[in-house]
Amino acid sequence: TEIYTLSLHDALPICNSLPAFTLNDLEAIAARLSADTRDLVVKAAGTPARPLRKFVALASSPEMTTVRENIASAIQYPADSVLIFGESGTGKELAARIIHAEDRSRTGKYVAISPAEADAQDFLVQFFGKSASSDDASAFRGLAYAADHGTLIFDQLEKYDSRVLNALLRFMDERMYVPAGSAEPRSVDIRFIGILTLAEDKSPTEVLPTELLARFSKRIHLPPLRRRRNEIDSIVSCWLQSGELSLRFPLRFIGDPEVIEAFKRYDWPDNLRGLERAVKAMCERAGSDLKLTMAHLPSLV
Repeated sequence: TEIYTLSLHDALPICNSLPAFTLNDLEAIAARLSADTRDLVVKAAGTPARPLRKFVALASSPEMTTVRENIASAIQYPADSVLIFGESGTGKELAARIIHAEDRSRTGKYVAISPAEADAQDFLVQFFGKSASSDDASAFRGLAYAADHGTLIFDQLEKYDSRVLNALLRFMDERMYVPAGSAEPRSVDIRFIGILTLAEDKSPTEVLPTELLARFSKRIHLPPLRRRRNEIDSIVSCWLQSGELSLRFPLRFIGDPEVIEAFKRYDWPDNLRGLERAVKAMCERAGSDLKLTMAHLPSLV
């Protein structure tokens, strides 16, 4: 966790020395669980290889310094359940992955679930599993079992069915569950992280039930990129100099200060995700040219 205390000046060389990877490398392995629950996307992966590079570059403003301190505190106290909220594209899942990766008490997997449009009953069966004593031959252990000794992410928390929430509240309190077709309770050791997509002018208390909010002892708000415009230069430079945007792009640099000024003037409704798309588009337009200029700037910006 020492990297969280580095200044941006000291951290950028570290960014450059680390191996390149893309956002896809940080995405969990998506799988369809069954034909009946094809809208339920489950993401599960082992501990990622210290996904700190982007976040180091984002931590120079007072807002992001607070975020960094809150993440460090969450890592220090692994029994705390954490709620991460903010606008779309602000890096909420990346923050969750950092907490999981740096929490040395977690030896299990990072498992993320999203309710999408799945039926509540199907969701709970997939989550808690089905016992071998069930009548059919489709027994499986479920996602709660898969997350044992790891981190369980409740993605899109604002979209969960009330029946699912009631079951999850009990599960968060007791760390115990009973698979379908079984009378035998099973206990697990899991850390819970909730991810909530929320407009800047909204509070979690306006969206989530009070009893659910009470389960999250630590809350981390990720501010939108338009509140951190002065960091854009450092963010883009770190991405380009580390080759982090894609293995197929050579290392680039911004050859025209007007590019960064244009980036800073734009409001970035998709936040970091939108900025990354814009920089990737510039790299595509530049071809073999290592210098990015206004001529490569997407028309949207």
